[in-house]
Amino acid sequence: MEEYLISQEEFQAAQDKRRPSVLFRPALYMDGDQWCALYGENLQEGVSGFGASPASAMLDFDSNWEDSSSHTAPDKPLELGELKRIVEELRAEEDNWRNSNSFICATCLYYVEKDSELDVGRCRRLAPTIKGYPVVYGTDWCGDHKLGVKNLKKWKDRKP
Repeated sequence: MEEYLISQEEFQAAQDKRRPSVLFRPALYMDGDQWCALYGENLQEGVSGFGASPASAMLDFDSNWEDSSSHTAPDKPLELGELKRIVEELRAEEDNWRNSNSFICATCLYYVEKDSELDVGRCRRLAPTIKGYPVVYGTDWCGDHKLGVKNLKKWKDRKP
């Protein structure tokens, strides 16, 4: 049998991918002075977890998911073949920051170009205000970027 050497970090990352809070992505919100992770319509019908931080709420959710009779999570340890597949999947994941120079307004789904010579357009992510949509440069950026395939192609075609 082939032996696979897996680092502790890769093993932990593979195990973390199997956590119910990762697989089912419960809603996370403040409830009073605690964070609540809720999967389902409400607290009575769903599975929830509470904690002083989002991380502790997710850990409590994982524990409650395991204890819930209406939901079952895999309880057997990973088999070597499945673990190897998950590790290879992790290694193959693309680095999101590799193309960070493309995460600018001109490549965003919400960007509408107004003047190509001045490299000016409007951001249509949110509803317009009385003054209209915000004016942005194509090279500006924000944390809400959503890659627009048409804008990305246009941007790459016009770059020298």
